[in-house]
This record gives sequence, C-alpha cells and structure tokens, in this order.
Amino acid sequence: MSIFNIGLSGLNAAQVALSTVAQNVTNVNTPGYHRQRVSQAAQMPSFEGYGFVGRGVEMTAVNRVYNSYLERQLTTATTQDSKLTTQMSYLSQLEDLLGDEHTSLGNSMSDLFKSMQALNSTPDSIPARQSVVNSAQAFAGRVQLVNGRFEELRTGINTQIRSSVSQINAIGKQISEINVQIQSLGQGAAIPNDLMDKRDQLVLDLNRLVKADVTVQSDGRYTVSIGSGQALVASGDHFPLEVVESLDDPQKLEIAYAGSNGTVRIPDRLFEGGSLSGLINSKAEALNRSQADLGRLVIEVADQLNRQSSTGRDLYNQPGGDIFKSLNAFRPLPVGEEIQPPTVPPTFQTLETQMKSYRDAAANFSVVITDPSKLAVGSSLKASLPLDGKLKPTISSVWQSAQGSNGAAIPALPGPIELKYVPDAKPPFTAEGYTVSDAPGVPGGYVLTSDADPSLVVEFKAEGMGEDAATLIISNKALGKDANSGFAVKPEAGGIAAMWAPYGDPVGSVPAAGISMSWDGSAWSVPTGYTVEAANPPENGYRIMNGAGEEVVGFAADPAKLAAGKSFTIGSGPSDFTPSDNSNMLAMVKIQTKKTMSSTPDGISNFNPGDMAGKTTDFQGFFGQLVSFVGNKTNEVKIAAQAQTVSLKETYLARESFSGVNLDEEAANLIRFQQAYQASSKVIQIAQQVFSDLLQMR
Repeated sequence: MSIFNIGLSGLNAAQVALSTVAQNVTNVNTPGYHRQRVSQAAQMPSFEGYGFVGRGVEMTAVNRVYNSYLERQLTTATTQDSKLTTQMSYLSQLEDLLGDEHTSLGNSMSDLFKSMQALNSTPDSIPARQSVVNSAQAFAGRVQLVNGRFEELRTGINTQIRSSVSQINAIGKQISEINVQIQSLGQGAAIPNDLMDKRDQLVLDLNRLVKADVTVQSDGRYTVSIGSGQALVASGDHFPLEVVESLDDPQKLEIAYAGSNGTVRIPDRLFEGGSLSGLINSKAEALNRSQADLGRLVIEVADQLNRQSSTGRDLYNQPGGDIFKSLNAFRPLPVGEEIQPPTVPPTFQTLETQMKSYRDAAANFSVVITDPSKLAVGSSLKASLPLDGKLKPTISSVWQSAQGSNGAAIPALPGPIELKYVPDAKPPFTAEGYTVSDAPGVPGGYVLTSDADPSLVVEFKAEGMGEDAATLIISNKALGKDANSGFAVKPEAGGIAAMWAPYGDPVGSVPAAGISMSWDGSAWSVPTGYTVEAANPPENGYRIMNGAGEEVVGFAADPAKLAAGKSFTIGSGPSDFTPSDNSNMLAMVKIQTKKTMSSTPDGISNFNPGDMAGKTTDFQGFFGQLVSFVGNKTNEVKIAAQAQTVSLKETYLARESFSGVNLDEEAANLIRFQQAYQASSKVIQIAQQVFSDLLQMR
C-alpha cells in the first residue's frame, strides 16, 4: 500500500468526520435530531515478508447517539404531560364557571328563596308576588346560562377530539411511509439516521395526542399500537381511526378502530395518555358530572316547589299550579335498570341515555307562571275554633306539606280532621288515624302524619294553649274569594259548630236558595233530592249529598246546643279566603333547607343514586358538593400537571444531554478533524514529493 493511498484514506475519513460535525451543527435546533458520530477503523494490513504494513483507515459507520431507555422515558413523560395540561385547561374553565359569583347558581337560588321569604310579610302584595316571579325567571335564566356554557365546553371538546383523531391519522400515515423508506434505503448495518430521527419525532408527536406503544421489527420498521393493542401502524400499513357518534347519545363521540374485521369502538378507558385522553377524561370525569348534577338539581327544584304549590291557593283562592315546567319526564333510572314500558328485547338505562336525559332536563328548565296573582301563597286548609266554644287553643296557620318526589301522587285530605287538645300531654294534640309530632325548630308547630300510604302530612301552628281540653276541626277551604263563595248557616246561634267545602269527586254546590234542614232529635230532615250522611271524623260530623251522589257541604253538629225541632238553612256565605294567609309560602320557603337531594354516586358509571338512596342534603348543599368536586378535581390535576411538567423537563434535559448537539463539543471536533484533514493532506504532499524526487533521480 503506497503512502499516497494511506494519506488519501485519512483525507477521506477526516472529510466524512467534518461533514458529520457540520450536520450536527446545522441541526442543533432541529426537533428530534440526535447527534451523529463517525466510527472508523484501521484497514486490514498487508503482509510484506518482514511483517504487516498498515494500509490506512476506513469508515465503518455513521451512527446517531441514541438511548432507547431515555427515549421511552421522554415519550411517557410527554404523553402524560399533554393529558394533564389538556385536562387542566377545561377543568379550570369549569371551576371558574361554577365559582364565579356572576354565574353561580347558589346566589341565584338563594335570591329566589329570599324573595319568597319577603313575600310572607305582605302575601297579598302584587309587587311582592311579582318579585318572586322575577327571581324564579332570573334563576331559570342563570341555569340556562350555565347549561349553555356546559354545551359550549362539550362542543369544544368534541371539536378537539375530531381534530386530534385527524392529526393521529396523519401522523400514523407518515410513520408507515417512513417505515417503507427506511426498509428500502437500509443497506445492511447502515441505516438512514435522519429518517430514523424523523420517525422518532413523529412517534413523540403522536404521543402528545394519544399514548402509543412502539414495537421495533427485525427489519427496523415500527409497529405502533394504541388502546389495548390496536395497531395504528404495522410496517408499511396504516389503519386509521374514526370518530363516530354514540348509539345512545349523538353528542357523545367515540373513537373507532377501522381494522381488518370492520369498525370496532374503542372504550374510552383504554386511552391512557395524550391530549385525546385529557379531552375524554375532562368530559367523562368533570363536565358530564357537572351537567348531570345540574339536571338533577333543576328536576328536583321544579318538582318540590310545584308539588307544594299544588297544595295551596292563589290570590283568587283557587288551587295553585306549577311554578316551573315539570321535568319529571326527563328523570332517568339508575344505570342498568330496565326502561319502562318493557320492550322486546328489553331496553336498559345506560350512562349515555342517563346523561342525555339530564342534559335535556337542564335545557328545558323554565318558569311557566307569568301572573303573580297565581302564586299559591295561601293554604287550602282552615281550622275551626274549638267546638266547645272555648277561645283557646287556636290554630294560627295550617297547611299541607307535599311529600315525596318524582311526580308521586300527593294525597288529598280525605275529610275533616278532628284534632283534640289534651293539656299537659306531649305533644298536646291527638287525631284518630294520624300521628302528631313536634315540628323541629318551630315554636308551637306540630306535624300531623296520616297512617295511610302514601302519608298525608299537615303542619300547623297552635297558640294560646289553655288548661281545658278542646276539639278543633281542620278542613278544606271553599274555593273562590267572592263574598258568597263560602258557607253560612241561619240562624247562627247554636247547633252547627263548623262547615267545610266538600271532599272527593264528584262534588256539588249549594243552590242559591240554600238548603233547609231540621233536627228531630235523632235524625236530620232535608228537602227532596238531598240526603244527610254521617261523616266520621269528626264526631257528630255530617255531609249533605244531592240526588246525583255529589257531596254539597260538610258540617259538624254541636249536640249541647242542638235541640229537637231546631231548623237551619245552609247557604252561600263569607269566603274562606284570607288575603293575609301565607301558610303555603312558608312551606315553600322551608324547602330551601329540606333534605331533598342524594349525593351523586361515582359520577363515571352512574349519575343517579336511585329512589332508595337516602336524602342527605338540600339544594344549596348539593350544589356546594358539585362546586367542591370540581374544585378538588381541578386542584388534583393541577398538582399532578405541575409535577409532570418538572418531570418532563428533567427527562428532556437528560435526553438532550446524551443525544443532543453540544456546540462546544462540535467546535472542538471541527478543530480536531480539520487538523486530521490537514495532516492527511501533508502525507499526500510528502508522498507526491517523494515520487517527484524519484523521477528526477538519474
């Protein structure tokens, strides 16, 4: 081997090394670029008899500095950071929405009950009644505002999901194309480093979108899988993902895998990283829970207030109607229960159909009462003075308390309640067929609960407790506020202690001329076409029936003042309407602190705790639980995101320290390889000089 060839091999080696250094320097800011380095070795020496003589240097490889462990760490840190950052973005918006005083449902709901409380001071005031209607409309408007923002967030998440899947497919296609290029360009141990870097950077970008696992094939190609092993890329083949609507709720998007056996929906739980997972988790863990709780809340608010309103009387002494639109039709079953009426095959409640019902409920929440005079402020019940003529005790207010929920029937008063006052007893009242208990937190308040199922519940406040036993009657008010809409008896003195509106269905009316009746000492005589039936309770109670079998009026006789031959005429009389009656509105105000809500289950597999779940909190407490849940979730993700950001930075620096370009190092290499190049050039120059000298020898 001539000295000239040895120098030439060194010159070529130095040139390749300088080119590699130049490649490193120019790609110092290229994402995903790995520093390259040359490998060289002495050429096989030649035997010349006296020994082996060197033949120069040869290039063996140009390799990239790559550490698979560090690359896996960086990929894992990147996919988790992207997931948490995306989650944090949407959770912070939810937290701001629910916690902001300008959009908080808690303040608006509190204002509604404050206006009801204020109405109790002037129950016949139209402005005060209008204030309640306005507060109800403001609360409904706030619900629509919050629900509208929920829908905007849902739409934004769905748009991002579609965009993410499009990007995933585009990256997957590029990886499959590079797989083909690498296979075609690879020559034995030599590999196209820049293509490898580009492919690895695409894998990193893919993991920002979705957690992807990479398997390296024997020929250097990548198989990329997501979820539970569904292949996105297999060598040169690409299997794109699809975004499809849920079969149960079009607003719920699902990711489907277009495999060789058709489209397969991938469960959301299988996506564990990347922004796609963050989007799915934000919707599943926080947005869905928030919107479902909003739906549950407004269903119950409407149901409870409407139920209580139906037991009262408005400003015209007519039965109360709904305040809010009834939402009971949107109330779903717990997940897994069979939907009624039965179908073939049976249909069961799913999380998606449950979520859709709650979203529809929130979207339909509205105020249906527009006339403030229609607010059922007063009670439909009245209480007579003691039958024995004693002035004490008296009942200052009495009302029916609507129980239950979900459209369950509210039992009507089956007839007058004979309430006996028993001094020194605890409690001091009894009534046949009813249990009497103290009303918690209400001085002089008592609760009557019937033994029937469902129970009828009547509450009243008693005043002026005396030392003597007495009997009172609780009964229905007559409808209407006209001067003659009630009942009157002539002569007024003695014989008949109380009268009340008829019960049951059908009911009749007292004719304009009245109904004349007399007592012969053992029975009542009434005009043709009418009969008198005993009504017990109360004791000595009766009801007058017309020929059509309709009850016309009920009354209680006073035996002590009822003499044989005494005659009466029952006709129209003063209205039972009392403008200052606020009993039913007091009952509505109490709903604010009534335990009407059950805590939400896990919020991921079921939003409805079912009818058997105990009622543990009131409306404000339930909304507070939601705000607390979102706040805690946001804080949890925030802490995790901050820690993951630090981890990602450290992992990236570790990777860059090992594989990245160090300009100081490359500058030193430039000098080193330049000197090698110059030295090899000098060898060639010397060889040329020697050859020239040889030619000039004689």
